[in-house]
Amino acid sequence: MTSKSSFLKRITQAALIAMVGGFLSTAPASAVAIEATISGTCVYRNNAAGTGQGGFLNISFSKPNTALGRIAMSEYTYENDIANYATAHTAITVLQRTTAVIGDSNTTTIAMPINDTATTNAKSVTFQVYLSPTGVVSSTTPGDEAAVAYVKCNAAGAPASYSLSATTATKNQGETATFTVTPKDAAGNTTILLMSSETITAEVSATAGTANLQAGKLNGSVGA
Repeated sequence: MTSKSSFLKRITQAALIAMVGGFLSTAPASAVAIEATISGTCVYRNNAAGTGQGGFLNISFSKPNTALGRIAMSEYTYENDIANYATAHTAITVLQRTTAVIGDSNTTTIAMPINDTATTNAKSVTFQVYLSPTGVVSSTTPGDEAAVAYVKCNAAGAPASYSLSATTATKNQGETATFTVTPKDAAGNTTILLMSSETITAEVSATAGTANLQAGKLNGSVGA
């Protein structure tokens, strides 16, 4: 091999090594894998005329980056119900609610209220909820770091019946059980009670012990 060809070969090898090195170093050295997850269910209520009466999103999440992560919600899409409400829903295109920083590492669920005006004349509303581990919740467009879920709610009406479930069918003295009472509208959809005018009365007949009925509560006045 001549000295010229040997020199060219060394240059080619050096260029190849530099190229491969360039490919291998395309990921930033400071990149951190964020493994947050988020999901949810929801319920809201409209009256017969289509006026929204409020509701809530029940959101489950994991790995929020405690002391920094925050959650945001906004309307993503909706369905009208012209046949029943006669008027189309007006979309809300801004962030509807955000949480404070999630400061408790043991927290895995949170309830976020749905404003009454957010569902007026809507047959259904799909909400976008996202968890930003970096705490950036200033836009309806989640950042690349955020975990995102789309939660669809169907409009429910006034309670027409109640379903009752329990963690067990029988209990002995000194033991406890959890009973869940769920209001249903005439179509069988899960609904909510209006705080100002609707109540549930529970009657319990027990040989011994007591029974209490408590409403599921929101985390703070604004779901934070």
